[in-house]
Amino acid sequence: MVQEIRRLIFSHIETLSALKEDEETAKIHIPEGRIIRANYVGAASFAPQTPLTRPGYSKDIPAPVKPSEKAHTITLTLYDELTFEQKYVNINEEALCKALITYCRKNKIMIPKNAQKTLEMTEFNFCLDINLDNMTESGGSSLKFED
Repeated sequence: MVQEIRRLIFSHIETLSALKEDEETAKIHIPEGRIIRANYVGAASFAPQTPLTRPGYSKDIPAPVKPSEKAHTITLTLYDELTFEQKYVNINEEALCKALITYCRKNKIMIPKNAQKTLEMTEFNFCLDINLDNMTESGGSSLKFED
């Protein structure tokens, strides 16, 4: 089996363009400006625990939520050059990946459907890492163009 590893590197300008194009689908608002910083801030998806009950009250109190370690929130800091303001937006890591993949499809950058995709952040770029196990002749069917 041959393993294919690719890294697609998106500048902050390309990432912002991808997010703006996917703004309605992801149901997020991206303020005007350019990205000057991006940081992971913690877990974003929450797994609910069992509700708590208090004596004398008929309604349950929702339990505190427990963060899942699968998805993370990314805080983007945008600088608006017209108002000289820094604006912040929190984006789920999965929503950012979806926006980058949609951006690739619109710009005819081929990405295999069945590949494992992960997001990495560097100081000035977002990197979409793609890992795919290709079957060789001895191991089974090979990758087709449609994949």
